[in-house]
Amino acid sequence: MKSPVRKYLPWLLVLVIPLWMGAAIMETLDTRLLEREGVPVVGRMESPHWSATKNKGRRLRFDAVWTHEGREYRGEFSLPSEKGFQFMDKDGNIRETRLDMHYAPSKPSVASIDLQPPDPWWVGVIIGCVGLCLLCGVVWFLIREWRRPKK
Repeated sequence: MKSPVRKYLPWLLVLVIPLWMGAAIMETLDTRLLEREGVPVVGRMESPHWSATKNKGRRLRFDAVWTHEGREYRGEFSLPSEKGFQFMDKDGNIRETRLDMHYAPSKPSVASIDLQPPDPWWVGVIIGCVGLCLLCGVVWFLIREWRRPKK
């Protein structure tokens, strides 16, 4: 008898992997957009707080707010503790709220902070290729299972 995992997991992967690849492609396109038309802007930090990481480290998590043509945009960002200490001390006292950022005027919701720029565009391409390989393997598995004679 076939286990439920062996029966349904490949079909679930066929649905999930393209979503993952789509997210990687969108991230790559946003990174390329910032590289091509990134405009410097001074933003501000709101709601900063420290959060623990898996390896007993800390990250400063916050909302960054910037303006474009009179409209405010915001995004969630985080910094490792060595970079975050210039904005907030260990006790939660805010030292600085001003952020140097870049955003894309054609899509103002896409921005990055200068202290933590996005990954290069080719990283997204590699992630997309890994997803494509996984998807091809799962489809190959499903075709092989479908063509296998039933017992």
